[in-house]
Amino acid sequence: MGDMSSQTKARGDENEFWPDAPDGPRSRTISIVVAVIVLLAAAGGAAWWFLGRGGDDAVSTSVGKRLPVTYVPQEGDKDTTKLSLRTADPRLFTEGEIFDDKKTVAYGKYKFALKGQKLTDCPSAAWGDVFETMLQQAGCNQIARGLYVSEDKTYAGLFVAFNLADEKGATLVMNAMDVTRKNGFVHPLESPEVKDFGGNWSAAYSQVIGHYVIMSWVQRASGERPPGLNEMIDISLAVQSPEDFAWGRLVNLDPGPKGEN
Repeated sequence: MGDMSSQTKARGDENEFWPDAPDGPRSRTISIVVAVIVLLAAAGGAAWWFLGRGGDDAVSTSVGKRLPVTYVPQEGDKDTTKLSLRTADPRLFTEGEIFDDKKTVAYGKYKFALKGQKLTDCPSAAWGDVFETMLQQAGCNQIARGLYVSEDKTYAGLFVAFNLADEKGATLVMNAMDVTRKNGFVHPLESPEVKDFGGNWSAAYSQVIGHYVIMSWVQRASGERPPGLNEMIDISLAVQSPEDFAWGRLVNLDPGPKGEN
C-alpha cells in the first residue's frame, strides 16, 4: 500500500495524522479510498423504507445524528469474489451466528466484553435521507450492531455488519458513509456504561467482504481524542472480530466442480 505518511490525511480532521497500520487478522491493512459519490434522493415514494423505526431493546438506539471524526473505508479483494452476490449466500444472518462466540474479543493488550446487540432492518439503524436511499438501492435487508466496552472501561466500540445484495452495492454503501459529506450514518447503540457514543471524538473503519460491509466504530469511553490513531486502529481490530461469521460463510460456500481452481 506504500508509506502511509504520503497518503491523504484523515477525512473530517485536517490536523490528524495517519501512523503506520499494524498487521491484524488476515493481515488487514488500512487504506484511504478517495471516492466522490453524488447521490440524489429518489423523488417521492419509498414510504415503506421509513416504516418500522423504534422498538425496545436492552441497549437503546441513539436518536442523535452521530458521526465519527475520521472514517477509513477499505474495498474488498479478489479472495472474496465467491461471496460477491447474495444469491450465492441467501441466508439471513442471526445475532447468534455473529455474536454468540464473540461475547469477549481482544487484540493485543485490549480486551472487550459485549454489552448489547441488535439486529434490525436497515432503516431502523440508519439516519440521513441520502444514505437511507443508498441502502435501499443497494438492497440492504439487515444491519447487525454490537456494542463492546473494554475490561477497564476505558474504550468502547461498535461492530456493524450490513447485508447488501452484491459487492457493488456494498462498495457504494461503504463510500456513502464519507463523513465529510454528512449524507448519513448508522445509529450507535448506548448502554449505562457508554451514554454518549459517537458524541465526541471517534474513528470508524470499514471494509467490504463480498456482499457485506463490516465496520468497527471506536472511541475512548470518555470521548477524548487519543494522542494518535495507532491506538484506535488496535481497538478497531478487536471490535471487528465478529466479522469471522462472514469469512466462515465464504469458506463454506460451494467451491465448484472438482478440479476447478
